[in-house]
Amino acid sequence: MVTLTSEQIAAITSNASKILVKAGAGTGKTEVLTRRILYLLEQDEELTVRDFAVITFTNKATENVKDRIKNHLFNKYMTAQSQKEKDRYRNELDALNLAQISTIHQFCRLILNYAGPFQTESSNSYAPSYAVSERALREAVEQVVSNWINSDVNQKEVLLETLPPHDLKKYLMSAYLLIRNKGLPLEDVLSETKKTMLLQDVGNIATIKGFFIDLLNALKQEETIRKLNTLNTDDLLAYAVDVLRNNPAVVERLQGRFRHVFVDEFQDTSVYQAEILRYICDTGNRPAHLFVVGDVKQSIYQFRGADVTSYKSMEDWIRQQGIVLSLRTNFRSVKPIVDFVNETFRCIANDEKKPDFEVEDLQEFDTSQDDNENVIKYIKFKNNPVDTVVKTILEEIEQGAHYGQFAVLFRTNRNMDEYEHALRTAGIPVQKTGAGKLFARREIKELYRILNWMVTPKDPIKREEALSVDWITGSEEYLSRLEYEIIPHAAKYTVTQVIEAVMRLAHVRDYYLIKDDRQSIANLDRLKEITRQYWKDESIQLVDYVNWLSVQMATNHDETQAEISDDVLDAVQLITIHKAKGLEYPYVILPENDRNLVSPGLIPSILYSAGSGLEFQIKPRVWYKTKISSSHYDQAKELYLKEYLAEEARVLYVALTRAEKKLFLLINEDTSNKIVCYQNWIKQQDNEANELKVDPIIMEESYQYRSTEDEDEQPIVQTVDFEEEQNRKSQSKLWRHQEEAVDTFLASGSGIIEMATGTGKTRTSIEIIKRLLDTKQIDSVVVTVSGNDLLDQWYEELLVLDELRFLRQYGQYKQASTFQLLSKKSALIISHQELIKVIKNFRRNIFERSILVCDEVHGIGAESKVLNLSGELRKFKYRLGLSATPEREYDEVGNQFIQEEIGPVIYRYPLEAAIREGILCEFDYVPLEYELTPEDRKAIRSVIAAFHAESKDLQEKNKTELYTRLAQIRKTSKGKLPIFEDFIHKNPHLLKRCIIYVETKEFGEWIQNIILNINPNYHTYFGDDHSEDLQRFSRGELDCLIAAKRISEGIDIRSIEKVILMTADRSLTQTIQRIGRCLRIDPNNPNKRATVIDLVEKQEGDSTEEEREVIKADQQRKNWLTKLSQIRREV
Repeated sequence: MVTLTSEQIAAITSNASKILVKAGAGTGKTEVLTRRILYLLEQDEELTVRDFAVITFTNKATENVKDRIKNHLFNKYMTAQSQKEKDRYRNELDALNLAQISTIHQFCRLILNYAGPFQTESSNSYAPSYAVSERALREAVEQVVSNWINSDVNQKEVLLETLPPHDLKKYLMSAYLLIRNKGLPLEDVLSETKKTMLLQDVGNIATIKGFFIDLLNALKQEETIRKLNTLNTDDLLAYAVDVLRNNPAVVERLQGRFRHVFVDEFQDTSVYQAEILRYICDTGNRPAHLFVVGDVKQSIYQFRGADVTSYKSMEDWIRQQGIVLSLRTNFRSVKPIVDFVNETFRCIANDEKKPDFEVEDLQEFDTSQDDNENVIKYIKFKNNPVDTVVKTILEEIEQGAHYGQFAVLFRTNRNMDEYEHALRTAGIPVQKTGAGKLFARREIKELYRILNWMVTPKDPIKREEALSVDWITGSEEYLSRLEYEIIPHAAKYTVTQVIEAVMRLAHVRDYYLIKDDRQSIANLDRLKEITRQYWKDESIQLVDYVNWLSVQMATNHDETQAEISDDVLDAVQLITIHKAKGLEYPYVILPENDRNLVSPGLIPSILYSAGSGLEFQIKPRVWYKTKISSSHYDQAKELYLKEYLAEEARVLYVALTRAEKKLFLLINEDTSNKIVCYQNWIKQQDNEANELKVDPIIMEESYQYRSTEDEDEQPIVQTVDFEEEQNRKSQSKLWRHQEEAVDTFLASGSGIIEMATGTGKTRTSIEIIKRLLDTKQIDSVVVTVSGNDLLDQWYEELLVLDELRFLRQYGQYKQASTFQLLSKKSALIISHQELIKVIKNFRRNIFERSILVCDEVHGIGAESKVLNLSGELRKFKYRLGLSATPEREYDEVGNQFIQEEIGPVIYRYPLEAAIREGILCEFDYVPLEYELTPEDRKAIRSVIAAFHAESKDLQEKNKTELYTRLAQIRKTSKGKLPIFEDFIHKNPHLLKRCIIYVETKEFGEWIQNIILNINPNYHTYFGDDHSEDLQRFSRGELDCLIAAKRISEGIDIRSIEKVILMTADRSLTQTIQRIGRCLRIDPNNPNKRATVIDLVEKQEGDSTEEEREVIKADQQRKNWLTKLSQIRREV
């Protein structure tokens, strides 16, 4: 910046001892701060840069400030008029390396070091050797919850009936961090909470709140014990305040060293930071001068403890003792953008229905452009914002723009990978900043497979997993080198040295450089950096590290990915709004403006309210109809929403003010104006003529974006089906039966592959697809099945086909119309119901050059699908059906439809063969006989009497219905409960890694009442439950799952060991599906042996003919399972 404005000059040259510069977006606040430093040096020859403490918000900002000061000092050195002046600035350049320019946390470390080793009355201790670590809290939460569950606390079932242990840990961590981030004394908050509990909370709510008070007290004590020689980042702030409050000598020493204190990004100050500044600049004999720059309109870090109230309090204090100045001239954006931002936030501030916002208009520096033609662009869409962004960028490129001019700004990093994939597929270069989910990245999982094998190199399954890693492409030589060069000496190396050896021997960096994939290289280096930070002395053994890495992947711990330097200039930047703060881009695209800001998942379950303490609203286990709320939760929520939405308005301000030349705003035409979202806050000026014309891809239903209930800044763990991901490539080669199935299908072109559950139907079908793609016989793939869980699983499985673009049409995904336009090299994963809606719109070339894969093909024969899909599926050139039980019982019409549309069964691989050949594990069968209750018998007699009262014609017609009704009585018989209860009390270990199948939700509640006191670590999985609970079970967080039909088909969880059949259909189809859940081979448990427990009705002599027919089904199932359990592995 060559020319300074009068506002900037006033800030730089003010003589006030305390100065706050309210610097709007793009007004050059950092330049003013660094020029102020130079000005003070010029005015006082006794001053040196070592007399200054400069506090920044991030390490990157620290380097930026240092560089700017260095450049100013160097210019002064080069233009000095005398040798004395030249020597002075030369010395200042040398002294800059020792200057106190750092983040607030590093500054707090300096304060604590001045205090020396100490221990307070509250057991807080510090020594300069203490490391900064967050491990203690995570470990303390695990220990405290475990101790509490195993204790003899009265009424603990009240809480466990509401929250399973994994949820209890989440809520406990959330409450603890909430108090810590607000800088509040735990004892005071719990005292407030207890007072409210005693006076106003009643019944179970009071009991639950009391437990939370006890658990939080215990957590504080446990964390203190575990923080041996460590402290967390909040401790740095809290301990520093404590030192300054109780040790005047430290304050005096700081004031003796620092004559001036500068703070950048002051709007993000916390309660602790404000106190630190007051002690140094407002107490003692020589308070330091204070110069802070910030903009309350850009305070967007509340989740990290930033407190607008503290900022405003400091502003009032500085105004009383010094001066408050403003910078309003925006040097960044063209006039139409500045005008648009001013108008938008005036409207927000003046609308009482919109959030609070402190308005202070910006002034444009360049007034030459007076209209907003081609500057503010509203991009309207109906269906797919991702494709809309791609098309927008491509159209701008055609008009002369460059990729490097674009930044796509995201509120969270949740959907960033989806945009990256679409952009790369379209040939657009991309850089990501602020992307999360490091442990979900493919390169991290590939490294894990190799390290996991290195722990047990003799394990053949782990060896196959290692050989499947992309880097080594099946190289036995590479594994041999690891086995003989690294593994014998691994105990002598640190983990990061082992990782580096793995990467060096496999030439991993070369592999990714050839693919122009610098992100993967950077992420592997990032993992090493995290490892060093987490274990400062790197004393952890490889086996323990592999277990730790497995947990991070299983829980999808949200660690940020590595940031890549900007040496690739011509690439579209994908970045979160928080990461973009302080940056600027010629063209800014803002998607996700239709995101509902008040969706239930964005409102924390635990809140703090001054006066009442902690308040909660808990989603209990599934049999409750409503959430449980403490007495003042609604009032706390109202206050929270006011602060939260005010911050969201500030986030929007930051986003809009990043743009220099053009601003693209995505507008969902189907979003209601009643939704609280950015789109409805934006003031849309009447400039339809200037809108960018993006032709929307119209679909039958309005677009609904991916759920954003679990946002990055909320203390909620994001999950993935790690177990399936871990085993996705457990076979680098097909089993013999899979090869036979592939060859059979390729020879016929259509038909059904009937393979037992767990024997690799999906892997087989992917191999078929791959070979058809390789031989250029197909251009696209359509996979259809019922159930979002299965569809999600198919999506994950198909990702191994790197050459395809992946589109989805089910649940919240609406991309079928994109597939119709861009079917070549695409795969569409679609539900049956959606397939009915769109298949008639498919073009002929889709059918001629595509394969249709119908998983669980028996489901496609349902009556509604027969009526709507007849004659449609056979249009596909290749048609593949998959099922363990393809034949529909008692449904000739459905079976005929499947044969005509898909084809006959062309290959069979039954359960018996799979167990015998070791593809599935052996199992023990335990039949438990029960007797019907008198109420059951009465209901049965009533049903049979009604049947016999009908005419013979009706009897014949309704015979199937009769058997269905009789079977239903038996499926829900309470006579099973005492037998099950007695058995499970004697064998509680059977509730580990177990699924209990029930017929109805009510019956599931009866089962819960039995097992609650035996093993409370369970959950239900019915129609209204979240798939997240299934994911928790798959990762081992839950011991037991009580499920209904919904989990019967397709879901792969290899660690299941027991299945309990409290209900079973007359046909064996359902039983085959269900026992298949526990027969899968588990790579982590090579000696696995499963158990199937089956409730079977005891045979009695006085049964009617109709009853005997139903009982016969139980006996047939018992005989079949008995014989099946006697099969032994022969290989």
